Amino acid sequence: MLLLSDGTVMAANGDGTAWYRLTPDVHGSYVNGTWTTLAPMHDTRLYFSSDVLKDGRVFVAGAEYGTGSATAEVYDPLSNPPSAALPGTETARIT
Repeated sequence: MLLLSDGTVMAANGDGTAWYRLTPDVHGSYVNGTWTTLAPMHDTRLYFSSDVLKDGRVFVAGAEYGTGSATAEVYDPLSNPPSAALPGTETARIT
């Protein structure tokens, strides 16, 4: 799970490509917050490195398991499209 700069939380779904956002309720409670689905990442990952960049984008790299063991992705959660396409995601191969 990653705490984003806008106070929401971004979470991966195990070793799949699905990502979710937890938005706290009006009182700031995550317990009573709302989960929404984000556009999927390109590669599957389990046990990966991630970080929130200064501009709010999310950097995800490598994996112990999955198709993303030798790739990295930069994801912009603010421009998340309401579709299963990959806009907002850039993929790079790690050599």
